[in-house]
Amino acid sequence: MVFSTIISGITEARMALTTWHTEAAETRCGLLDMRSAADFSLLHVRGSTNIPAEQVQERSFELPPRGSTLAILADDLAALEETIPYLHGNGYTLVPVIGLPQPSSQALEHVLEGAGLEERGAVCPPVYLWKPSPCFAEAMAHIEKLLLSEKLETFTDLDNQDSEARCTAGVPASLAVDVGCGAGRDCVWLASRQAVVWDVVGIDNDERLLERYKASSFSRSHRREANCFLNFAEKTGTSHRCTAVLADVQRTACLSDYANRCCLVHVSRYLHRPTLPAIKAMVAPGGFIVFHQFMEGSQSVGPCRPKNSKFLLQAGELRDLFAGWQVLMDDVRPISDGRPLSYFAARRPPVDMGYNETYHSRR
Repeated sequence: MVFSTIISGITEARMALTTWHTEAAETRCGLLDMRSAADFSLLHVRGSTNIPAEQVQERSFELPPRGSTLAILADDLAALEETIPYLHGNGYTLVPVIGLPQPSSQALEHVLEGAGLEERGAVCPPVYLWKPSPCFAEAMAHIEKLLLSEKLETFTDLDNQDSEARCTAGVPASLAVDVGCGAGRDCVWLASRQAVVWDVVGIDNDERLLERYKASSFSRSHRREANCFLNFAEKTGTSHRCTAVLADVQRTACLSDYANRCCLVHVSRYLHRPTLPAIKAMVAPGGFIVFHQFMEGSQSVGPCRPKNSKFLLQAGELRDLFAGWQVLMDDVRPISDGRPLSYFAARRPPVDMGYNETYHSRR
Protein backbone atom coordinates (compact mmCIF):
# COMPACT_ATOMS: atom_id res chain seq x y z
CA MET A 1 0.00 0.00 0.00
CA VAL A 2 1.24 3.45 -0.90
CA PHE A 3 -0.88 5.16 1.77
CA SER A 4 -2.76 4.13 4.90
CA THR A 5 -5.47 6.75 5.46
CA ILE A 6 -8.29 5.27 3.39
CA ILE A 7 -11.66 5.48 5.09
CA SER A 8 -13.71 2.37 4.30
CA GLY A 9 -16.22 2.00 7.14
CA ILE A 10 -19.82 3.08 6.51
CA THR A 11 -20.10 5.25 9.64
CA GLU A 12 -16.65 6.80 9.21
CA ALA A 13 -17.29 7.54 5.53
CA ARG A 14 -20.66 9.15 6.33
CA MET A 15 -19.04 11.35 8.98
CA ALA A 16 -16.19 12.31 6.65
CA LEU A 17 -18.55 13.25 3.79
CA THR A 18 -20.86 15.19 6.10
CA THR A 19 -17.89 17.13 7.47
CA TRP A 20 -16.60 17.75 3.96
CA HIS A 21 -19.96 19.08 2.80
CA THR A 22 -20.35 21.32 5.86
CA GLU A 23 -16.90 22.84 5.46
CA ALA A 24 -16.59 22.85 1.66
CA ALA A 25 -17.89 26.39 1.17
CA GLU A 26 -15.30 27.74 3.59
CA THR A 27 -12.36 25.50 2.71
CA ARG A 28 -13.15 25.37 -1.03
CA CYS A 29 -12.15 21.73 -0.99
CA GLY A 30 -13.61 19.81 -3.92
CA LEU A 31 -14.68 16.17 -3.88
CA LEU A 32 -13.19 14.14 -6.72
CA ASP A 33 -15.26 11.03 -7.44
CA MET A 34 -12.94 8.64 -9.29
CA ARG A 35 -15.53 5.96 -10.00
CA SER A 36 -16.84 5.24 -13.49
CA ALA A 37 -19.17 7.71 -15.15
CA ALA A 38 -21.92 5.07 -15.07
CA ASP A 39 -21.60 4.54 -11.31
CA PHE A 40 -21.45 8.29 -10.75
CA SER A 41 -24.69 8.76 -12.69
CA LEU A 42 -26.42 6.05 -10.64
CA LEU A 43 -25.59 7.81 -7.36
CA HIS A 44 -23.10 10.40 -6.20
CA VAL A 45 -22.48 12.93 -3.46
CA ARG A 46 -24.09 16.30 -4.12
CA GLY A 47 -21.39 18.80 -5.08
CA SER A 48 -18.87 16.22 -6.25
CA THR A 49 -17.02 16.07 -9.58
CA ASN A 50 -16.50 12.90 -11.60
CA ILE A 51 -13.18 12.09 -13.27
CA PRO A 52 -12.67 8.30 -13.53
CA ALA A 53 -9.38 7.17 -11.99
CA GLU A 54 -7.86 6.09 -15.30
CA GLN A 55 -8.49 9.58 -16.74
CA VAL A 56 -7.14 11.72 -13.91
CA GLN A 57 -3.67 12.25 -15.38
CA GLU A 58 -5.01 12.86 -18.89
CA ARG A 59 -7.56 15.35 -17.55
CA SER A 60 -5.25 17.07 -15.08
CA PHE A 61 -6.27 20.45 -16.57
CA GLU A 62 -9.68 19.89 -14.92
CA LEU A 63 -8.13 19.68 -11.45
CA PRO A 64 -7.89 22.64 -9.06
CA PRO A 65 -4.67 24.67 -8.76
CA ARG A 66 -1.69 22.76 -7.40
CA GLY A 67 -1.42 23.01 -3.67
CA SER A 68 -5.19 22.68 -3.19
CA THR A 69 -6.89 20.25 -0.84
CA LEU A 70 -9.01 17.51 -2.43
CA ALA A 71 -11.37 14.95 -1.00
CA ILE A 72 -11.32 11.61 -2.84
CA LEU A 73 -14.01 8.97 -3.35
CA ALA A 74 -13.08 5.79 -5.21
CA ASP A 75 -13.95 2.10 -5.52
CA ASP A 76 -10.78 0.71 -7.09
CA LEU A 77 -7.84 0.21 -4.72
CA ALA A 78 -5.39 -0.52 -7.52
CA ALA A 79 -6.34 2.74 -9.25
CA LEU A 80 -5.94 4.59 -5.96
CA GLU A 81 -2.43 3.20 -5.52
CA GLU A 82 -1.52 4.62 -8.92
CA THR A 83 -3.40 7.92 -8.79
CA ILE A 84 -2.87 9.11 -5.22
CA PRO A 85 0.96 9.34 -5.54
CA TYR A 86 0.46 11.30 -8.76
CA LEU A 87 -1.80 13.79 -6.98
CA HIS A 88 0.55 14.02 -3.99
CA GLY A 89 3.44 14.60 -6.38
CA ASN A 90 1.60 17.56 -7.86
CA GLY A 91 1.16 19.19 -4.49
CA TYR A 92 -2.39 18.18 -3.60
CA THR A 93 -3.39 17.49 0.00
CA LEU A 94 -5.87 14.60 0.03
CA VAL A 95 -8.32 14.66 2.95
CA PRO A 96 -10.37 12.53 3.26
CA VAL A 97 -9.75 9.53 0.99
CA ILE A 98 -12.77 7.23 0.96
CA GLY A 99 -12.61 3.75 -0.54
CA LEU A 100 -15.89 1.96 -1.30
CA PRO A 101 -16.40 -1.73 -2.04
CA GLN A 102 -18.01 -2.69 -5.34
CA PRO A 103 -20.77 -2.33 -6.42
CA SER A 104 -20.04 1.18 -5.22
CA SER A 105 -23.52 2.61 -5.84
CA GLN A 106 -24.99 0.22 -3.27
CA ALA A 107 -22.22 0.94 -0.78
CA LEU A 108 -22.59 4.67 -1.29
CA GLU A 109 -26.33 4.42 -0.73
CA HIS A 110 -25.62 3.00 2.73
CA VAL A 111 -23.00 5.68 3.40
CA LEU A 112 -25.34 8.52 2.44
CA GLU A 113 -28.41 7.15 4.19
CA GLY A 114 -29.95 9.96 6.21
CA ALA A 115 -27.20 12.44 5.32
CA GLY A 116 -29.20 14.28 2.65
CA LEU A 117 -26.24 14.38 0.29
CA GLU A 118 -27.35 11.93 -2.39
CA GLU A 119 -27.86 12.98 -6.00
CA ARG A 120 -28.60 10.92 -9.10
CA GLY A 121 -28.20 11.41 -12.83
CA ALA A 122 -26.18 14.02 -14.68
CA VAL A 123 -25.05 17.13 -12.84
CA CYS A 124 -26.30 20.27 -14.56
CA PRO A 125 -24.61 22.66 -14.38
CA PRO A 126 -21.51 20.58 -13.66
CA VAL A 127 -19.35 21.23 -10.61
CA TYR A 128 -15.89 22.41 -11.58
CA LEU A 129 -12.75 21.66 -9.59
CA TRP A 130 -10.65 23.96 -11.75
CA LYS A 131 -10.68 27.74 -11.75
CA PRO A 132 -10.12 30.34 -14.46
CA SER A 133 -7.09 32.59 -14.39
CA PRO A 134 -7.46 34.89 -11.36
CA CYS A 135 -6.55 37.90 -13.50
CA PHE A 136 -9.14 36.98 -16.13
CA ALA A 137 -11.89 36.39 -13.57
CA GLU A 138 -11.17 39.71 -11.86
CA ALA A 139 -11.08 41.61 -15.13
CA MET A 140 -14.29 40.01 -16.42
CA ALA A 141 -16.21 40.97 -13.29
CA HIS A 142 -15.30 44.60 -14.01
CA ILE A 143 -15.89 44.37 -17.76
CA GLU A 144 -19.30 42.73 -17.48
CA LYS A 145 -20.33 45.26 -14.85
CA LEU A 146 -19.40 48.04 -17.28
CA LEU A 147 -21.34 46.44 -20.13
CA LEU A 148 -24.39 45.92 -17.97
CA SER A 149 -24.31 49.42 -16.57
CA GLU A 150 -24.33 50.85 -20.09
CA LYS A 151 -27.45 48.82 -20.87
CA LEU A 152 -26.25 47.75 -24.29
CA GLU A 153 -28.99 46.16 -26.32
CA THR A 154 -27.20 42.84 -26.11
CA PHE A 155 -27.57 42.63 -22.38
CA THR A 156 -31.11 43.83 -21.59
CA ASP A 157 -33.41 42.21 -19.01
CA LEU A 158 -30.58 40.07 -17.66
CA ASP A 159 -32.11 39.56 -14.25
CA ASN A 160 -35.07 37.69 -15.72
CA GLN A 161 -33.51 35.59 -18.48
CA ASP A 162 -30.74 33.05 -18.65
CA SER A 163 -28.32 33.02 -21.58
CA GLU A 164 -30.29 30.43 -23.54
CA ALA A 165 -33.50 32.44 -23.22
CA ARG A 166 -31.74 35.54 -24.49
CA CYS A 167 -30.27 33.65 -27.43
CA THR A 168 -33.65 32.13 -28.28
CA ALA A 169 -35.10 35.63 -28.31
CA GLY A 170 -32.57 36.61 -30.97
CA VAL A 171 -30.23 38.61 -28.73
CA PRO A 172 -26.74 38.33 -30.29
CA ALA A 173 -23.74 37.07 -28.38
CA SER A 174 -20.55 39.08 -28.15
CA LEU A 175 -17.39 37.72 -29.71
CA ALA A 176 -14.40 36.88 -27.49
CA VAL A 177 -11.08 35.47 -28.73
CA ASP A 178 -8.53 33.78 -26.46
CA VAL A 179 -5.08 33.99 -28.08
CA GLY A 180 -2.92 31.06 -26.93
CA CYS A 181 -5.85 29.37 -25.20
CA GLY A 182 -4.04 26.15 -24.20
CA ALA A 183 -6.45 23.54 -22.86
CA GLY A 184 -9.30 26.03 -23.00
CA ARG A 185 -10.26 26.43 -19.35
CA ASP A 186 -10.71 30.19 -19.63
CA CYS A 187 -12.68 29.72 -22.87
CA VAL A 188 -15.06 27.27 -21.24
CA TRP A 189 -15.43 29.46 -18.15
CA LEU A 190 -16.26 32.52 -20.25
CA ALA A 191 -18.74 30.60 -22.43
CA SER A 192 -20.53 29.41 -19.29
CA ARG A 193 -21.06 32.93 -17.93
CA GLN A 194 -24.69 33.83 -17.33
CA ALA A 195 -24.62 37.63 -16.98
CA VAL A 196 -23.41 38.20 -20.55
CA VAL A 197 -23.66 35.92 -23.60
CA TRP A 198 -20.26 35.19 -25.14
CA ASP A 199 -19.27 33.27 -28.25
CA VAL A 200 -15.68 32.23 -27.57
CA VAL A 201 -12.94 31.39 -30.05
CA GLY A 202 -9.82 29.71 -28.68
CA ILE A 203 -6.65 29.85 -30.82
CA ASP A 204 -3.55 27.78 -30.12
CA ASN A 205 -0.76 26.14 -32.11
CA ASP A 206 -0.51 23.10 -29.82
CA GLU A 207 -2.76 20.38 -31.21
CA ARG A 208 -2.05 18.28 -28.12
CA LEU A 209 -3.83 20.85 -25.96
CA LEU A 210 -6.66 21.49 -28.38
CA GLU A 211 -7.25 17.73 -28.59
CA ARG A 212 -8.51 17.91 -25.03
CA TYR A 213 -11.60 19.80 -26.04
CA LYS A 214 -11.70 20.12 -29.84
CA ALA A 215 -14.14 18.47 -32.21
CA SER A 216 -13.47 14.95 -33.44
CA SER A 217 -11.54 16.11 -36.49
CA PHE A 218 -9.94 19.22 -37.90
CA SER A 219 -9.69 20.00 -41.58
CA ARG A 220 -6.27 19.21 -43.00
CA SER A 221 -5.23 22.78 -43.77
CA HIS A 222 -2.65 24.88 -41.88
CA ARG A 223 -5.60 26.47 -40.08
CA ARG A 224 -7.96 23.86 -38.75
CA GLU A 225 -11.23 24.89 -37.19
CA ALA A 226 -14.09 23.18 -35.34
CA ASN A 227 -17.47 24.62 -34.50
CA CYS A 228 -17.69 22.87 -31.13
CA PHE A 229 -15.45 21.05 -28.67
CA LEU A 230 -16.50 17.46 -28.11
CA ASN A 231 -14.50 16.84 -25.00
CA PHE A 232 -13.91 19.57 -22.42
CA ALA A 233 -16.50 22.04 -23.71
CA GLU A 234 -19.12 19.37 -24.29
CA LYS A 235 -18.70 18.00 -20.77
CA THR A 236 -19.23 21.47 -19.38
CA GLY A 237 -22.24 22.19 -21.60
CA THR A 238 -20.58 25.04 -23.51
CA SER A 239 -19.79 23.44 -26.89
CA HIS A 240 -22.47 25.51 -28.66
CA ARG A 241 -20.65 28.66 -27.57
CA CYS A 242 -17.05 27.56 -28.28
CA THR A 243 -14.89 27.35 -31.39
CA ALA A 244 -11.35 25.94 -31.57
CA VAL A 245 -8.80 27.19 -34.09
CA LEU A 246 -5.48 25.39 -34.55
CA ALA A 247 -3.11 27.96 -36.01
CA ASP A 248 0.37 29.43 -35.71
CA VAL A 249 -0.39 32.67 -33.91
CA GLN A 250 3.06 34.03 -34.72
CA ARG A 251 2.14 34.22 -38.40
CA THR A 252 -0.73 36.62 -37.48
CA ALA A 253 -2.89 35.56 -40.47
CA CYS A 254 -5.37 33.85 -38.14
CA LEU A 255 -5.55 37.02 -36.04
CA SER A 256 -6.32 39.28 -38.99
CA ASP A 257 -9.52 37.28 -39.53
CA TYR A 258 -10.82 38.91 -36.35
CA ALA A 259 -9.55 42.44 -36.96
CA ASN A 260 -11.87 45.08 -35.54
CA ARG A 261 -14.47 42.44 -34.63
CA CYS A 262 -13.93 41.43 -31.02
CA CYS A 263 -15.72 42.67 -27.96
CA LEU A 264 -13.00 40.91 -25.94
CA VAL A 265 -9.48 39.66 -26.63
CA HIS A 266 -7.76 37.61 -23.92
CA VAL A 267 -4.04 36.77 -23.82
CA SER A 268 -2.79 34.59 -20.98
CA ARG A 269 0.90 33.90 -20.34
CA TYR A 270 1.85 34.37 -23.96
CA LEU A 271 4.12 37.00 -25.49
CA HIS A 272 5.43 37.31 -29.03
CA ARG A 273 6.01 41.00 -29.58
CA PRO A 274 5.69 40.97 -33.41
CA THR A 275 2.05 39.86 -33.00
CA LEU A 276 1.08 42.59 -30.53
CA PRO A 277 -0.12 45.06 -33.22
CA ALA A 278 -2.34 42.36 -34.74
CA ILE A 279 -3.73 41.47 -31.31
CA LYS A 280 -4.47 45.12 -30.62
CA ALA A 281 -6.20 45.48 -33.99
CA MET A 282 -8.60 42.63 -33.18
CA VAL A 283 -10.43 44.74 -30.59
CA ALA A 284 -13.46 46.57 -31.95
CA PRO A 285 -14.35 50.10 -30.82
CA GLY A 286 -15.69 49.82 -27.29
CA GLY A 287 -14.14 46.38 -26.88
CA PHE A 288 -11.67 45.13 -24.27
CA ILE A 289 -8.21 43.58 -23.97
CA VAL A 290 -7.23 41.42 -20.97
CA PHE A 291 -3.53 40.54 -20.90
CA HIS A 292 -1.46 38.73 -18.28
CA GLN A 293 2.09 37.61 -18.74
CA PHE A 294 5.23 37.20 -16.66
CA MET A 295 7.29 40.32 -16.05
CA GLU A 296 10.98 41.05 -16.33
CA GLY A 297 12.53 39.70 -13.14
CA SER A 298 10.81 36.31 -13.38
CA GLN A 299 14.06 34.78 -14.63
CA SER A 300 15.64 35.32 -11.20
CA VAL A 301 13.01 33.18 -9.42
CA GLY A 302 14.53 29.71 -9.03
CA PRO A 303 14.30 27.26 -11.94
CA CYS A 304 11.03 28.77 -13.24
CA ARG A 305 10.41 29.72 -16.84
CA PRO A 306 10.51 31.78 -19.00
CA LYS A 307 14.13 32.88 -18.65
CA ASN A 308 14.50 34.80 -21.92
CA SER A 309 13.67 38.51 -21.70
CA LYS A 310 11.98 38.43 -25.11
CA PHE A 311 9.15 36.48 -23.48
CA LEU A 312 8.89 38.81 -20.46
CA LEU A 313 7.01 42.09 -20.25
CA GLN A 314 8.76 45.30 -19.29
CA ALA A 315 7.28 47.65 -16.71
CA GLY A 316 4.72 49.94 -18.38
CA GLU A 317 4.98 48.14 -21.73
CA LEU A 318 1.28 47.32 -22.07
CA ARG A 319 0.16 50.76 -20.92
CA ASP A 320 2.38 52.27 -23.64
CA LEU A 321 1.08 49.82 -26.27
CA PHE A 322 -2.52 50.67 -25.45
CA ALA A 323 -1.98 54.41 -25.02
CA GLY A 324 -5.23 56.31 -25.49
CA TRP A 325 -7.33 53.40 -24.23
CA GLN A 326 -9.16 53.42 -20.91
CA VAL A 327 -6.96 51.38 -18.54
CA LEU A 328 -9.12 49.30 -16.20
CA MET A 329 -6.35 47.34 -14.50
CA ASP A 330 -2.57 47.68 -14.55
CA ASP A 331 -0.94 45.80 -11.73
CA VAL A 332 1.90 43.36 -11.07
CA ARG A 333 1.32 40.55 -8.57
CA PRO A 334 3.47 37.56 -7.64
CA ILE A 335 2.02 34.11 -8.20
CA SER A 336 2.54 31.29 -5.71
CA ASP A 337 6.13 30.56 -6.80
CA GLY A 338 7.13 34.22 -6.57
CA ARG A 339 7.21 35.14 -10.27
CA PRO A 340 5.73 38.59 -10.99
CA LEU A 341 2.70 38.48 -13.30
CA SER A 342 1.08 41.42 -15.05
CA TYR A 343 -2.63 42.07 -14.50
CA PHE A 344 -3.70 44.35 -17.35
CA ALA A 345 -7.07 45.23 -18.83
CA ALA A 346 -8.05 48.14 -21.05
CA ARG A 347 -10.92 49.33 -23.22
CA ARG A 348 -10.65 50.74 -26.71
CA PRO A 349 -12.48 54.06 -27.01
CA PRO A 350 -15.98 53.36 -28.34
CA VAL A 351 -17.51 55.00 -31.38
CA ASP A 352 -20.48 55.64 -29.12
CA MET A 353 -21.86 54.04 -26.00
CA GLY A 354 -24.85 52.49 -27.68
CA TYR A 355 -25.32 49.26 -29.61
CA ASN A 356 -22.16 48.28 -31.48
CA GLU A 357 -22.83 45.88 -34.33
CA THR A 358 -19.16 45.20 -35.05
CA TYR A 359 -18.39 43.06 -32.05
CA HIS A 360 -21.29 40.66 -32.13
CA SER A 361 -20.41 37.21 -33.41
CA ARG A 362 -21.33 36.27 -36.95
CA ARG A 363 -22.97 32.89 -36.81
